[in-house]
Amino acid sequence: MSKPNIILLGAGGHAHSCIDVIEQQGQYHIAGLVGMLHEMHDKHLGYPVIATDDDLPELFKQYKYALVTVGQIKSPEIRIQLFQRLSGLGFTMPIVISPRAYVSRHAVVGNGTIVMHGAVINAGARVGANCIINTNALVEHDATVGNHCHISTGSIVNGGTIIQQKTFIGSNAMISNNIEVGENNIVRGGGGSSAPVTFNPAPLTIGYFADGPWAHQAFDRLFADNSLHIAFVCARNDKPDEVLQEKALKNGIDFLIHPKINSDEFYETVKQYSCDLFVSMSFNQIFKRRLIHLPPQGTINCHAGKLPFYRGRNILNWALINDEPEFGITVHSMDEGIDTGDIILQQSHPISDNDNYATLLERAYEGCASLLYDAVRQIQNGTSKRIPQDFIHPSGMYCPARMAGDEQLKWTQPSRDVFNFVRAICKPGPQARTSLNGKEILINKVIWMPQAPQYKGVPGAVLQKDELGFIVKTLDSYVRVVEWSSEVKIKVGDRLG
Repeated sequence: MSKPNIILLGAGGHAHSCIDVIEQQGQYHIAGLVGMLHEMHDKHLGYPVIATDDDLPELFKQYKYALVTVGQIKSPEIRIQLFQRLSGLGFTMPIVISPRAYVSRHAVVGNGTIVMHGAVINAGARVGANCIINTNALVEHDATVGNHCHISTGSIVNGGTIIQQKTFIGSNAMISNNIEVGENNIVRGGGGSSAPVTFNPAPLTIGYFADGPWAHQAFDRLFADNSLHIAFVCARNDKPDEVLQEKALKNGIDFLIHPKINSDEFYETVKQYSCDLFVSMSFNQIFKRRLIHLPPQGTINCHAGKLPFYRGRNILNWALINDEPEFGITVHSMDEGIDTGDIILQQSHPISDNDNYATLLERAYEGCASLLYDAVRQIQNGTSKRIPQDFIHPSGMYCPARMAGDEQLKWTQPSRDVFNFVRAICKPGPQARTSLNGKEILINKVIWMPQAPQYKGVPGAVLQKDELGFIVKTLDSYVRVVEWSSEVKIKVGDRLG
């Protein structure tokens, strides 16, 4: 009977150790490795890199078994992301135990965990999912090791100890009996611990692709954190953001512009910065796969829409036009689609009838900065989670960019729609436009009157005028125009349109 195929996610040194254990265990045939784009077709102990993680949905059609073989020292983030991605796609992640290890039949080991040569897991011990129990490590009786942990070579977790999830225990460390080591900890190798160790996240180097007011507050939040290092700022090429340029140069940060960020020239330029993560905030170029996956942690984007809905452009305008009760802000991993990557963090903000484009913009500027910073810190600390958008809705929705001519106001709509349209594009937007005798009228605010009677009439007719403004007939009732500008004098009986 042939062995089932398994694919390995990760093509570094840890993958070599995993390959040896899988070969000696003898239960699976290694079909190949999943690595970075530049690693394609490389061979590791005779096994080729056959794909990148973008290809996982297609790989699932051929292979049902997979194992995360990326190592874990500074942060478990990448292993967690890959594990969650595999789980979401439906892969089976087996428990892999070296024939030269000992695991008590009274112990419990979670899916996706590998137990290396010479390791021992004694009776009553519980080891979570997606863990590495490395060569000659000892997990003693009744100890608990949480999900996504790495118990390094020669380390000892003594009886009754609890190691919370996402923790790294260094080589030859010894954890005393019956203590608890908190989540997201690092215990250095060669030493011991009798109390929890505070986790100090490793510095994270960021490449910041950004433009406009959306990006200014986010820059300030990221720059103020001493554990984050902004290596460069890349602004839009056609009209570089002068505020961002000043912030960058004032703080000794390289300021880049380039017409084609996916070019070989730009790729080689940013490669020299050795960034851990690329961050995009209101940037105007599309990233291709090679650039997206250049940093080890990939590329993330902040989008002022509640994905998978409201993908695309001018989202706040469309949310108001559609009379939404709330708007969303989403930080997501980037892929080659438009706003289609896995969701990392998402928040919703209520919309009231007192809101308009200006008020939503101010809240979005602040909300994007805060949520983006939180997402970056989660990635740095290894606590972020990824939710594929098709888990929420299979197709979502897209909004087109608003263009010149889209600001024309149609009085043949119901009053509520007229109200929403006007507030959706008020200042600092282009403002709604109507006309009288060939002269344009810019309308910045109307008041919706839900108690107004509904009746048939002539949409666009001016019904009344007073010191507060003027009343215009709509499809179903009427609205009061209170902020407008025009060189034409408006009087009762005029027909707007």
